[in-house]
Order: sequence, then C-alpha cells, then structure tokens
Amino acid sequence: MSYKHYWEWRPFLVHRSELEQKFALAAAEIQTIYEQLNEFKKYVHHGHISDYPEYGVECDMCSDDGENNPIINENEIRLNGCNYSKSAREPFTISIDKPGPSFCNTGKRPYDLLVCCSLLVFTGIFPDYVFSFSSDGEEREWIIPKAKYATLLKKNPVMYFNENLKLKL
Repeated sequence: MSYKHYWEWRPFLVHRSELEQKFALAAAEIQTIYEQLNEFKKYVHHGHISDYPEYGVECDMCSDDGENNPIINENEIRLNGCNYSKSAREPFTISIDKPGPSFCNTGKRPYDLLVCCSLLVFTGIFPDYVFSFSSDGEEREWIIPKAKYATLLKKNPVMYFNENLKLKL
C-alpha cells in the first residue's frame, strides 16, 4: 500500500547557528514524543489508521535499519518500523546537512504516528520556506498525530501542506 509523506528541507536558508539551535530543539521534541509513544506503545496505534491490516498492533519504532532504536539527535532523525514485528517499511530521515525534497512511504504502518508527529515538529519550529510537507493522508488521518503532538508538547500544531511537493518528486 502506498501512503507517503513528502517534504522539502532547505537548511541552507537559515544561518548555521540558528539552524543548529532549531534542529536540536526539533530533535528534543521528537525524542519527547518518541519516549512517550514508546512507553505506551501497546496503546498508541489503536485507532490511528484503522486500515492497517493488524489493527491495534503495538507501535514499534526503530531506526532506519529497522533493527535498532530510532536515531534522534542534533544532526539527524532516522526512524522506521521494526523488522522483528514486520512493521518496517521505508525510513524517515532528515539530516541537518542534507537539503532537498524527499519522501517516506510508511504504508500506514504503526510508526507512521511518530513520522507524522516529526513532520509537525519541523513545521512548528522552522518557517515554511525552510521546511514544508505534504501527505497522502486525509484530514481524519491527522487527528491523532495532531492530538499527540499537542498533548505531549503542550502546544498547538502548525500544519500547512505544500501540495506542489508531490509533483516535484
């Protein structure tokens, strides 16, 4: 099943010291979300995207290799599902030094919740000329990610789609 998120990352449009500060903040917020989702992983996926074939499965989250813990630090974010639970698909990766358009096909696997929250984090921290995204997801599929973001970070999500990204990729 194809279910993608698309983004445009332009870190070169921000002064290096500001970029490093904001990326570190994004990593800290994503780490906070990951820790909370991981603590309650048996419950967080239930109801997120109901057409995942194993409805209600644990929200297993690994790094881009599908084996180790997610990599979330001041230089890069690397997420995927886990191979052991067959929830791995395509990795979600953003590096402080790798600009450009990209995408991630989560196939609506459980780790999609952390990917969606991560997109909201970047959108909330960086202006739209530095980071913007689009998604195959409909509004209903963003209800839980926006609610988790708001609850865990205690701030309202900023969400704007750049529909042109799908055409560029």
